Amino acid sequence: FFAAGRVVRGLPVGDPARRFWRVYRVATVSMGVAQICQLAATATGTPTARTMLGTPLTNALIGAGIAAVVVVTCTYPIQLRSRRDYLCYWLDMSTVLVGAGAFSWYFSAGGRGNGDGIAYVLSGPVVMLLAVFAVAKLMLVGRPPFSARAGLIGVGGPIIGACCGALGPELFARGHGNWYFIGSALGDGFIALAAQVQRRQVDADPTGALRRSRRPYTGLPYLAVAGTFVLLAVAMTGHGLDGRAWTVLAGAAISTGIVIVRQLASFAENAHLLGELDRRVDELHEALGERDVLATQLHKMAYEDSLTGLANRAMFHDRLAAAVARAPDGDDGAIAVLLLDLDEFKPINDRYGHAAGDAVLREVGARLRGCVPDAGMAAR
Repeated sequence: FFAAGRVVRGLPVGDPARRFWRVYRVATVSMGVAQICQLAATATGTPTARTMLGTPLTNALIGAGIAAVVVVTCTYPIQLRSRRDYLCYWLDMSTVLVGAGAFSWYFSAGGRGNGDGIAYVLSGPVVMLLAVFAVAKLMLVGRPPFSARAGLIGVGGPIIGACCGALGPELFARGHGNWYFIGSALGDGFIALAAQVQRRQVDADPTGALRRSRRPYTGLPYLAVAGTFVLLAVAMTGHGLDGRAWTVLAGAAISTGIVIVRQLASFAENAHLLGELDRRVDELHEALGERDVLATQLHKMAYEDSLTGLANRAMFHDRLAAAVARAPDGDDGAIAVLLLDLDEFKPINDRYGHAAGDAVLREVGARLRGCVPDAGMAAR
């Protein structure tokens, strides 16, 4: 309770994780009161397996705490960007829930004969499924309200508690009730330890305690499928192909099918992204081609005479300065500059027009270009 309060105070205002940890505090109070009521009922009356497994008041308080966590989990914002992200999210969630359902059904079916109706079901499989759903959802969203370490520790509490609820009647029937209490205490310890771990991380780095690197994949669904197949092997080895094994086999087949659909969706998305990448590359090539054409045009505008195509004044000075800098001393390195003037050009413009004058200039420029060797340059 106090550790969750420290986490709330360490998070920035407006962070949705603050609401999660506030509800977490309420849930710890409800479950703590349930444990006190259970202790009082056990100490004041004759201990029986039924009272040891939980009185109606205890189960109600525990259910209220679980309901509060489930509600805040269902309403926690999912930071996904596209329909494809939502599809993959729900496929991953379905895979995890199918695997958890196979586990919960397998263990609950083993002790069903000693169950206690609805209370027994709520204390076992339903609690496990709710715990797995809550943690899986929060770990699959873009930014969960807890760090990866605190989440892995915290999920151990509800799962251990669910297993104790499912196996509790059989343990008491065989005279191993102490193991039930050990498991319950261990589950509560995991829940408390998760809050302590999160508190320490928030105290050390308030901005980075909830930071997670975004990966293009998650291993949680594959872990669920692998666990289901391991459970199937255990069921087949211990009991053969009985009803529980068939249930686990169905869970393994369904979860595998969902994973295949998930992979097909990823393949389709990858193909779409590759097509988009090809389109972007083609556009980039076109833009680069246009840029080269524009660069060539700008170069001509900067260094060539637009009418005759000869080098202009700027290029003439650049080439002359470069030639002077490279020329060695002595007559062998002499540089010649020949200045030509076109006489009687103005009367051509006056008598025949500027178009004729431009034609004369172009022709003169072409003839000069033909007379200049490769090492030289004609400029206007």
